[in-house]
Amino acid sequence: MESPLKKKKLDHNTIIPREEENITSNENVKIIFSNELSESLMLKKKLGGNKVRTFHIMMSSSSVSIDGLYDIDSKQVRACPQRKWLILGTGKEILIYDSESGKLLRTIKLRHYLFDLDSSGECLYIYSDRRMRKTKLDLSSEWKSCKFSVDRFTVCESKNEIYTIHKLDITVLDSNNGSVKRSIDIGEDFSKKWRCTKISYDEKEGKIYLSGRAALESDDSSTSSNDSSDEEPGGCGVIIVEERTEERNYVKCEDGVDFTMPFGKYFACFTFSDMAYIYDSKTKDLLSTFYSTDICEEDERITYFDSVTNTLFCQKKERIYCGKLNIMESLIETPINKETCFALEKLGAIHNKSKLHSDPLKDDFKERLRMEEELAKKKEQEKKKEELERLRLQIEEDKSKRKEIDWVGNALRKDKPTTATKSSPTLPPSNDDN
Repeated sequence: MESPLKKKKLDHNTIIPREEENITSNENVKIIFSNELSESLMLKKKLGGNKVRTFHIMMSSSSVSIDGLYDIDSKQVRACPQRKWLILGTGKEILIYDSESGKLLRTIKLRHYLFDLDSSGECLYIYSDRRMRKTKLDLSSEWKSCKFSVDRFTVCESKNEIYTIHKLDITVLDSNNGSVKRSIDIGEDFSKKWRCTKISYDEKEGKIYLSGRAALESDDSSTSSNDSSDEEPGGCGVIIVEERTEERNYVKCEDGVDFTMPFGKYFACFTFSDMAYIYDSKTKDLLSTFYSTDICEEDERITYFDSVTNTLFCQKKERIYCGKLNIMESLIETPINKETCFALEKLGAIHNKSKLHSDPLKDDFKERLRMEEELAKKKEQEKKKEELERLRLQIEEDKSKRKEIDWVGNALRKDKPTTATKSSPTLPPSNDDN
């Protein structure tokens, strides 16, 4: 009969690593440093830890041919993956195509300035004549809001809300009845000369991304783009509003941002100059840049991003190009020395936060100098203390010798005989003896 397996007693002080989102928490994968302690410390400070995290941008694309698309002045492109639709808006009508065959399925005569479609393909959200309204595809209107200005809007289906923006005022509507639920204040730090080009909402993180650029003279006759500084909030970049914490952040870009794509732990900004920038969602650090035209294989600007399928769309002649952006993470597990570290830094692969403060080698040198100075001071103090102690002992010895001399003197004075008498006067000799 087999003996039952004994349970192994666990040491409760032992730390069991857990898998977390932060890749750097995995202590099983480390960079092998040099045996030199100073070099190891320097590399750790430069790399921000014991590991190097890298990521690779992978792009795939496809296209759909649509007859007569060259003559269609489409201003907006939307997608409904659930029904396999591609929807084009011209301002006067909405055209619905099959996303696989490119066949025209339906034409809706409807004037609009902006439009969007829900994921089920049942309702349209239309902004025209300064009114927001929700309309079913049979054109039976469910609700129409009161008149107000909207520059851009986006639909959040999980919360049944519509986020609208006019200049720097965000208004959130209830998508069930069109009523105003709340207003969001962006803050006075952002310039009135900034214009929003797209508004995006990350439903998972609860963040609003306001893509924008400095206002042009055509936007406002009283505002000139030359008066707007890109170095200050309100130039070219993205305003990020976190609803949960009420925190506002501004990410500056070299050019006006057409739209922003939330992408998990990252977000990508696509500019009017066909450059795309990838940032870390938490730190807002710039991680990589690439040409957005590489995704769609055509020299056309990307016009729409579908957050459900992470698909980018652009239009070129008679074809609609669809591109997907994937980011793959990996870890460097090979030994790294000081020269490689500096080479990576020059290539921009390492975000050297120590530059904002001081050089690690200088810090180590200063620390050694400080310790040597403290040691010298300590030795000097000990030397002075020893000298004082020697003088104290000398004084004590002198005092004891003085006491001994006084004692001997007193003893001698006590032993001396006291025979001294009063002397009589000497008489002269008498004459009788003669």
